[in-house]
Amino acid sequence: MAANPVSWYAIEPGWSVTSRDGGAIGTVASVLGDEDLDIFHGLVCSFWVGKRQVPAELVTTIEAGKIELGITDRDVARLAPS
Repeated sequence: MAANPVSWYAIEPGWSVTSRDGGAIGTVASVLGDEDLDIFHGLVCSFWVGKRQVPAELVTTIEAGKIELGITDRDVARLAPS
């Protein structure tokens, strides 16, 4: 049974980041957004290649403690460094 989705406001550093196939690929370092305007820009995550910026459009699921991305582990290297 899948967990219930949560708002981007609930995301915290240290949450697990998974690839589209469900494999753990990193952790959340920080959230990029404007709370006053309710705009989620994305995340900064720690991956095997270092910290990278993850645009909001690559985030497919937000659940308590876990973020799923619509990319593979190999795609991480193409993300902008942070």
